[in-house]
Amino acid sequence: MLFLNHLLLVFLALLGLTLAGHQVPILKQSQEMNQGQYKYAYETDNGIAGQEIGEGGKFAAGNGQWVADDGTHVFYEFTADKDGYRVKGSHVPEIPEYIQRSLDYIRAHPPKEI
Repeated sequence: MLFLNHLLLVFLALLGLTLAGHQVPILKQSQEMNQGQYKYAYETDNGIAGQEIGEGGKFAAGNGQWVADDGTHVFYEFTADKDGYRVKGSHVPEIPEYIQRSLDYIRAHPPKEI
């Protein structure tokens, strides 16, 4: 499902660029599917790139990048698995220490059933 979500985002981004009159050449594009496992990668002439690997319903990991309107290079990487979705990137704020301590405490001391 994550694969389809990311693929849809890429498609919509490229479609938006095309409809806006910008013909952006695709420099690289690959995809493979084999017994529930997949991987894909793409790169366009204007600095948009991404890749992902995964196994349907079990995990996914990948990264992406683009150049913002102000010329800033934006990069992110993510992992999605049984522990949830985790993302890091140049535009993703870090979790403050006091919030991380709270999350760690809650994880170590789950609520008791009544």
